[in-house]
Amino acid sequence: MLQSLRIVVAGAEKLDENVRTSFALKFHKSIYEGYGATEIAPVASVNLPDAMGAHYQQIQHGSKPGSVGMPLPGTSFKTVDPDSFEELPTGEAGMILISGPQIMQGYLNDPNCTAKALHEIGGHRWYITGDKGFIDEDGF
Repeated sequence: MLQSLRIVVAGAEKLDENVRTSFALKFHKSIYEGYGATEIAPVASVNLPDAMGAHYQQIQHGSKPGSVGMPLPGTSFKTVDPDSFEELPTGEAGMILISGPQIMQGYLNDPNCTAKALHEIGGHRWYITGDKGFIDEDGF
């Protein structure tokens, strides 16, 4: 009964390789990983199927297994040192910050928690995920 599904996305926890493989064998569909949180309403990045470029017949790689994909349009990720908030170079692991129009305004009636969850850099609000990760050379 899954023939009508075009894309299956998993989130909330790292996708176990056994689940990915078993699902593909049973249902003949790939599972793509994404990343999000309630505070970012709720998705910030996702892997997608590869696509052929419309104007230059080149494959656009939409997924990289083991990653949480590319940021959604209008969304930015950066990795920073968790103490200084200094941005880290490509490929270096640090704390993940996310900015974009889907970032919450704050926690209702809780300015202290809001101040701990949001950080302004260069005039943009960044959500402090508390998660560790890195951005590779392809932007995944």
